[in-house]
Amino acid sequence: MADKPKLHFANLPDDIVNKLNEFYKSIELEYIIVDSASEADITIDNPSEREISEPGVMHVGGRISCPVAFAIGKRLGISRANAGKLANVLEMKIFGCQLGCFK
Repeated sequence: MADKPKLHFANLPDDIVNKLNEFYKSIELEYIIVDSASEADITIDNPSEREISEPGVMHVGGRISCPVAFAIGKRLGISRANAGKLANVLEMKIFGCQLGCFK
């Protein structure tokens, strides 16, 4: 990815922010933090209820489908494997796996 991805963190506890920073550092992903979701390539939030993620928004502790995880990985300029690792960092459950896993 030529440009650094723009991320918006919404209501994230410090431990999640620290885990994200460690993960991004481990895969050598440089990014820019922006103040609003409208400026961001990806928003990561911490909703009060388990929600299903969609392209552009990842919900801590929520659910995410493989196609959405792949789309988010593409937006961030990371591999599909690292998109899966990111979902793990955010304690997300994967559904609709295109490999037939997690049934």
